[in-house]
Amino acid sequence: MVKQSSRAEGEPWVLLADVLAEAAGMDPSRTYASEAEAQARTMRGVRRDWCGRPCVTWSVAAELLSSLKAEQARVLAEAEQRVVAAAEAQLASIPRGIPLAQMAAGVSAAEMLMLSDPFRAERRQSVLEHSLAHPDGALVYHPVGGES
Repeated sequence: MVKQSSRAEGEPWVLLADVLAEAAGMDPSRTYASEAEAQARTMRGVRRDWCGRPCVTWSVAAELLSSLKAEQARVLAEAEQRVVAAAEAQLASIPRGIPLAQMAAGVSAAEMLMLSDPFRAERRQSVLEHSLAHPDGALVYHPVGGES
Protein backbone atom coordinates (compact mmCIF):
# COMPACT_ATOMS: atom_id res chain seq x y z
CA MET A 1 0.00 0.00 0.00
CA VAL A 2 1.35 3.40 -0.98
CA LYS A 3 1.06 6.09 1.67
CA GLN A 4 -0.05 9.51 0.48
CA SER A 5 2.48 12.20 1.34
CA SER A 6 -0.18 14.88 1.78
CA ARG A 7 -3.91 15.36 1.78
CA ALA A 8 -3.60 17.51 -1.34
CA GLU A 9 -2.57 14.59 -3.55
CA GLY A 10 -6.01 12.99 -3.36
CA GLU A 11 -7.77 16.27 -3.88
CA PRO A 12 -9.11 17.36 -7.28
CA TRP A 13 -7.35 20.15 -9.16
CA VAL A 14 -8.92 23.22 -10.73
CA LEU A 15 -7.61 25.72 -13.26
CA LEU A 16 -6.32 28.89 -11.62
CA ALA A 17 -7.89 30.94 -14.43
CA ASP A 18 -11.31 29.53 -13.48
CA VAL A 19 -10.78 30.60 -9.85
CA LEU A 20 -9.87 34.13 -10.96
CA ALA A 21 -12.89 34.27 -13.28
CA GLU A 22 -15.15 33.15 -10.40
CA ALA A 23 -13.68 35.83 -8.12
CA ALA A 24 -14.31 38.48 -10.79
CA GLY A 25 -17.87 37.23 -11.27
CA MET A 26 -17.21 36.47 -14.92
CA ASP A 27 -17.87 33.47 -17.09
CA PRO A 28 -15.04 30.91 -16.74
CA SER A 29 -14.88 30.65 -20.52
CA ARG A 30 -13.43 34.17 -20.58
CA THR A 31 -9.67 34.06 -20.83
CA TYR A 32 -7.79 34.81 -17.63
CA ALA A 33 -4.61 33.09 -18.77
CA SER A 34 -2.24 36.02 -18.27
CA GLU A 35 -3.69 36.84 -14.82
CA ALA A 36 -3.43 33.16 -13.88
CA GLU A 37 0.22 33.03 -14.97
CA ALA A 38 1.03 36.14 -12.92
CA GLN A 39 -0.80 34.74 -9.88
CA ALA A 40 0.88 31.33 -10.29
CA ARG A 41 4.32 32.93 -10.03
CA THR A 42 3.45 34.23 -6.55
CA MET A 43 1.94 30.99 -5.23
CA ARG A 44 3.32 27.70 -3.98
CA GLY A 45 1.83 24.33 -4.79
CA VAL A 46 0.85 25.21 -8.34
CA ARG A 47 0.95 22.40 -10.88
CA ARG A 48 0.55 22.50 -14.63
CA ASP A 49 -2.06 20.51 -16.53
CA TRP A 50 -1.39 18.75 -19.82
CA CYS A 51 -1.66 22.10 -21.68
CA GLY A 52 0.74 23.88 -19.31
CA ARG A 53 -2.00 25.91 -17.59
CA PRO A 54 -1.55 26.53 -13.84
CA CYS A 55 -3.81 24.47 -11.57
CA VAL A 56 -4.36 24.40 -7.81
CA THR A 57 -6.18 22.06 -5.47
CA TRP A 58 -9.77 22.74 -4.48
CA SER A 59 -8.80 23.72 -0.95
CA VAL A 60 -6.20 26.21 -2.20
CA ALA A 61 -8.75 27.50 -4.72
CA ALA A 62 -11.31 27.99 -1.94
CA GLU A 63 -8.78 29.91 0.17
CA LEU A 64 -7.73 32.02 -2.82
CA LEU A 65 -11.34 32.72 -3.74
CA SER A 66 -12.22 33.82 -0.22
CA SER A 67 -9.14 36.08 0.01
CA LEU A 68 -9.89 37.66 -3.38
CA LYS A 69 -13.52 38.29 -2.39
CA ALA A 70 -12.36 39.80 0.93
CA GLU A 71 -9.97 42.09 -0.94
CA GLN A 72 -12.76 43.16 -3.30
CA ALA A 73 -15.01 43.90 -0.31
CA ARG A 74 -12.24 45.94 1.35
CA VAL A 75 -11.62 47.99 -1.81
CA LEU A 76 -15.36 48.56 -2.24
CA ALA A 77 -15.70 49.67 1.40
CA GLU A 78 -12.78 52.13 1.01
CA ALA A 79 -14.32 53.58 -2.15
CA GLU A 80 -17.66 53.92 -0.38
CA GLN A 81 -15.98 55.70 2.54
CA ARG A 82 -14.34 58.17 0.14
CA VAL A 83 -17.67 58.89 -1.54
CA VAL A 84 -19.41 59.40 1.81
CA ALA A 85 -16.62 61.70 3.03
CA ALA A 86 -16.79 63.75 -0.18
CA ALA A 87 -20.58 64.06 0.14
CA GLU A 88 -20.29 65.15 3.78
CA ALA A 89 -17.63 67.72 2.85
CA GLN A 90 -19.86 69.08 0.10
CA LEU A 91 -22.83 69.32 2.47
CA ALA A 92 -20.67 71.07 5.06
CA SER A 93 -19.59 73.68 2.50
CA ILE A 94 -23.15 74.71 1.62
CA PRO A 95 -24.17 77.95 3.33
CA ARG A 96 -26.76 77.28 6.04
CA GLY A 97 -28.61 80.58 5.85
CA ILE A 98 -28.83 83.59 8.12
CA PRO A 99 -30.09 83.55 11.71
CA LEU A 100 -33.13 85.77 12.24
CA ALA A 101 -31.25 87.83 14.83
CA GLN A 102 -28.77 88.96 12.16
CA MET A 103 -31.44 90.29 9.79
CA ALA A 104 -31.06 94.03 9.35
CA ALA A 105 -34.09 96.28 9.18
CA GLY A 106 -35.12 97.17 5.63
CA VAL A 107 -33.09 94.36 3.99
CA SER A 108 -34.94 91.48 2.41
CA ALA A 109 -33.95 87.88 3.05
CA ALA A 110 -32.75 87.48 -0.54
CA GLU A 111 -30.53 90.57 -0.30
CA MET A 112 -29.13 89.35 3.02
CA LEU A 113 -28.34 85.92 1.55
CA MET A 114 -26.57 87.49 -1.42
CA LEU A 115 -24.53 89.75 0.87
CA SER A 116 -23.51 86.88 3.17
CA ASP A 117 -22.59 84.42 0.39
CA PRO A 118 -19.05 83.10 1.14
CA PHE A 119 -18.52 82.26 -2.54
CA ARG A 120 -19.43 85.76 -3.73
CA ALA A 121 -16.67 87.29 -5.81
CA GLU A 122 -15.67 90.90 -5.41
CA ARG A 123 -17.96 93.31 -7.17
CA ARG A 124 -16.89 93.91 -10.74
CA GLN A 125 -16.08 97.45 -11.88
CA SER A 126 -18.12 99.09 -14.56
CA VAL A 127 -16.33 100.53 -17.58
CA LEU A 128 -16.84 104.03 -16.18
CA GLU A 129 -15.39 103.11 -12.78
CA HIS A 130 -12.45 101.43 -14.49
CA SER A 131 -11.67 104.46 -16.67
CA LEU A 132 -11.88 106.78 -13.67
CA ALA A 133 -9.50 104.54 -11.69
CA HIS A 134 -6.95 104.62 -14.54
CA PRO A 135 -6.49 108.29 -15.54
CA ASP A 136 -4.17 107.47 -18.41
CA GLY A 137 -7.10 105.74 -20.15
CA ALA A 138 -5.47 102.30 -20.33
CA LEU A 139 -7.80 99.35 -20.28
CA VAL A 140 -6.62 96.44 -18.18
CA TYR A 141 -7.73 92.95 -19.14
CA HIS A 142 -9.13 90.87 -16.28
CA PRO A 143 -10.03 87.31 -17.25
CA VAL A 144 -13.40 86.00 -16.13
CA GLY A 145 -11.98 82.97 -14.32
CA GLY A 146 -9.62 85.10 -12.25
CA GLU A 147 -6.42 83.70 -13.78
CA SER A 148 -3.68 86.19 -14.51
